[in-house]
Amino acid sequence: AKAVPLYRLGRYTEALEWAEKSLGSESEAPAQASACAIIAMSHSKLGHTELARASLAKGNTLTPNLQPTGENSEIGDSWVAWLFARIPLDEAAELIQQSNP
Repeated sequence: AKAVPLYRLGRYTEALEWAEKSLGSESEAPAQASACAIIAMSHSKLGHTELARASLAKGNTLTPNLQPTGENSEIGDSWVAWLFARIPLDEAAELIQQSNP
């Protein structure tokens, strides 16, 4: 949780450090996906395009987008955790796309 305000304050290197700590823990996939989003956005702001894309890809595998075709896996009661992971992942995707078209 500390990585988010650090990122918002523009302290990208510190945000990276805190987000990477949470990846090493035994947290659930949505929490790890959120950390990947912060890592991706921080790397993007620091100009590390490939690291940003790699972190975003990892986050997307942990918490994939739902498909409009109805071919979704059931997320059940974990939909709130899924949503809290998808929002920063989608923000990261937009930031990376804008920074590096």
